[in-house]
Amino acid sequence: MKINFNSFFSRLLITNTIIVLITIIIISGIFGYLIQNYYYGLREWKASKDGHRIAEIINNYINDANLKKFRQDESLLRINTISKTSELEIGIINNHGDFILNSSNFDSLKMEIEDKTLKEVIAGNQVINKIKGPKKNELLMIFPLFKDPLNENKDISLNTKGNSDIIGGIILKSELDSVKTTIIDILKLIFYSSLIALIIALLLSIRFSQNIVKPLNKVKASAKNISNNEFTKIKENNVKTTELKNLIETYNYAVEEIEKTIKKKNRLEKLRKEYIANISHEFRTPLSSIKGFAEIIEEQDLNQTQLKNYSSIMKNEAEHLQYLVEELLILGQLDSDGIKLNIKRVKLKDLISFAVNSLETEINKKNIKIKGNYENNNLEIKVDPNKFKEVFINLIDNAVKHSPENSKIEIITQKINNPKNEIENVKIMIKDEGKGIEEEKQDKVWERFYKVDESRSRNDSNGTGLGLAIVKDIIDKHQAEVNIQNNKQGGASFIVTLNKKHLVKG
Repeated sequence: MKINFNSFFSRLLITNTIIVLITIIIISGIFGYLIQNYYYGLREWKASKDGHRIAEIINNYINDANLKKFRQDESLLRINTISKTSELEIGIINNHGDFILNSSNFDSLKMEIEDKTLKEVIAGNQVINKIKGPKKNELLMIFPLFKDPLNENKDISLNTKGNSDIIGGIILKSELDSVKTTIIDILKLIFYSSLIALIIALLLSIRFSQNIVKPLNKVKASAKNISNNEFTKIKENNVKTTELKNLIETYNYAVEEIEKTIKKKNRLEKLRKEYIANISHEFRTPLSSIKGFAEIIEEQDLNQTQLKNYSSIMKNEAEHLQYLVEELLILGQLDSDGIKLNIKRVKLKDLISFAVNSLETEINKKNIKIKGNYENNNLEIKVDPNKFKEVFINLIDNAVKHSPENSKIEIITQKINNPKNEIENVKIMIKDEGKGIEEEKQDKVWERFYKVDESRSRNDSNGTGLGLAIVKDIIDKHQAEVNIQNNKQGGASFIVTLNKKHLVKG
């Protein structure tokens, strides 16, 4: 399997591994350094302590009385015994720096005492030096050798009698590298422990990286599926990282919104095609009618009554065409933001009365009664009068179209006050006694080209499906609200809500 080192998984894994490796190296290095210092320091301390004790023993055994006549064999045996027991190399020198006795492991031939060091010892001082090199790591201790044996209250490091009491020196040498094996074993243990820790960290890093990358790969796969209109949401049950959870939640929300948008777009496209077919029929029918009657007038000899009748039909069809064109123009302006609001102060009742009067013919045809309290409301509002006339004309016209004959339409205005008894907003409710609108269709009625009752024809005056879309756009541009609710007694109510910004203070 080919490894892609540029992938997020590989980069995350490599980064985590490098961080862990550097951390282990630093910790191991510091720990190893401290271990070496500790063991070498401990070895020096022990050698120094043992050196003092052994020097005192030798001082009591070899003194001025027997230095010249001690027996070499017996002294050498005793020195060798002390050397093996203490793991120290031992040498005895006179006050001229000449070796007179040394343990079997002490190579006196390779050692020469410097004059400065010899003077220090003859002066009664002890000398301790560390000798360190590529092949050597030793602790060298030289103690003065006194003429008389030491008593219980005298320390070898103290010279209370003067230089004349010193007849030579005791040399003790300790190999510090004797702890090297122990240190190496400990360093090996640190190395193997670090190696195991690195492997464990690597496995955990792989698991951690997979936990991050897997959801991202799912998001990637899901995003590819969107191009095929497959809207798959990502399950976040096994995701524990907060940031990834938030990412997946955001992605799922985006998928949901995209799905809604595409479905809405498809539905609008379907409605648009249906509308084009309908509008083509709407244009074709009156045009055919006008053309047909024009041909009759042109070709036949008609009396005045027939001419008047045919001319009236042609006029009605032309007015219907004009209405269609005007609605399409308004919709085009709203779409392109070419329409600008001309805000003015106007009485609410004047706008509603204008709309009612404009639709008087349609209202009278169905013998519909208009009732309500709007005529008694002298409230002034700040809106675009012409656009709001269009709003009320479309809403009342919609109510008339869906109301049965001999019914009534109520137009009610209501002031909503806040706790300070100030007007908070104003509601205008237009109630009809029609069939009402199913709840699942209430959001769709604002969509362009949508018709609640698809079975109605133009002759039933169901309109073009643009009126309520125009209402919604105008209301939104005014930053107001319009809603629908079904009446308990039957029919539907369209409610326009104006807020404080639309009210004239007075």
